[in-house]
Amino acid sequence: MKTLTISYITSRPEPRLDWFTESLERCVAQDLGGKWAGIDVIVVDALRNTRVNTIRLPCPVQHVLPKPTVWQGASRLTKQDWWAMSNARNTAICLSRSEWIAFLDDRSVLQLGYFKALTEAMAGNYGVAGGYEKRKDMTVERGVIKNGGIITGNDGRIEHQAKFNLPNPMSCGGEWFFGANFAMPLEWTLEVNGIDETCDGSSMEDVIFGMQLQHCGHSLKFDSRMKIIEDRTPGLTGTPMIRRDKGVSPNDKSHALLAKCGSVKRALHHWDMRKVRLNVLAGMGFPKATEPTHDWYDGQPLSEMTPG
Repeated sequence: MKTLTISYITSRPEPRLDWFTESLERCVAQDLGGKWAGIDVIVVDALRNTRVNTIRLPCPVQHVLPKPTVWQGASRLTKQDWWAMSNARNTAICLSRSEWIAFLDDRSVLQLGYFKALTEAMAGNYGVAGGYEKRKDMTVERGVIKNGGIITGNDGRIEHQAKFNLPNPMSCGGEWFFGANFAMPLEWTLEVNGIDETCDGSSMEDVIFGMQLQHCGHSLKFDSRMKIIEDRTPGLTGTPMIRRDKGVSPNDKSHALLAKCGSVKRALHHWDMRKVRLNVLAGMGFPKATEPTHDWYDGQPLSEMTPG
């Protein structure tokens, strides 16, 4: 297997990192025969949860804050913390020294077969999006779901495969890169200038990232074996980061964002992620966050942004 960084993104007070790490150990044991060589983990944690420091894995682990951003944290220009998933994932991209990088959501449990799908993608040199399932009230012991709880969200891509008896993995467009579970060569992420931080404040960054990879000519596939099951029990997931879609569909910010960023080959934020990464790995740290100061969509100052 090529060297791999697994990036785990959270901004929740109860991220249940133990579910991830224990299911990761189980998948490495059964999918990879217990071979940890070449695997790194980066936890990007907006709350810098101190309990994360008690987690131990037989591989290098970094636990970091997201890089400075105007949307949340100490450098924010907004009155409250807003959605900044692109920024968090770009933090991991800048810190990774691996050949490949995978992204995962919090409060999730990896399913057996995850690494079988991933190693096939590495061998075939295609970016891979994995499946997901959302539940509430589930319990997990030693990386295994003991009480399945109640399913609250199914992956329409898996249902589409089953309905039409499609192959697995199957070729797909970049618009199928959603669900917070995907992997690709690290170099591809730098080629498209990271994950587009133009999306911060609203979201849809994963789909736009996939579309930009596709525009660069990269092969993409969906593989339901690379699956995570996520718990989204109300009251245990914390306060959601604010994100807002201004306007009325179809004349709204999300459609404008898709038109603006979904038809180009590179992220449109005002910095070069490859240069930022080189500086970070050289020990120079992340740059200060000073822009944008206004919403690109309507020119509203970020300092005046409201949830609704």
